[in-house]
Amino acid sequence: MVPLSVSSPYLDCEKVQQLQKHVGSLFAAAQEDALVDFQESPEMMRLNKRGNEAKKQRKLFENCHFLLGRETPIYILQHLILSFGGSYTLQDDLQDDDTKQMSQVTHICMDRPVPQAQMDKSKEYVVP
Repeated sequence: MVPLSVSSPYLDCEKVQQLQKHVGSLFAAAQEDALVDFQESPEMMRLNKRGNEAKKQRKLFENCHFLLGRETPIYILQHLILSFGGSYTLQDDLQDDDTKQMSQVTHICMDRPVPQAQMDKSKEYVVP
């Protein structure tokens, strides 16, 4: 299990994703072992259906990488993004010439409107 850093006030995206995978594998293994006799009951079928829907929701942002601006509510957004399988970068963590990191970004969260001339057409702009 990967410990979370105490020195930063924000969650480390990679560590949280590793923890999610680890816990998910433990949960899946325990779920396979439990209640084998009741798999065909209507209650279990409803639970399995809801579980499958929840799995789809957890992968909603799977292919999305967000850039969170300084003035956005970072704590809330990082929780939502990580809960739905996405990843993020903080604007303060970017270097001025970090084109590799910017090429991975699919969505930019800014609290202020961005002038049309400065918008990157390959990115989605989100105002929280």
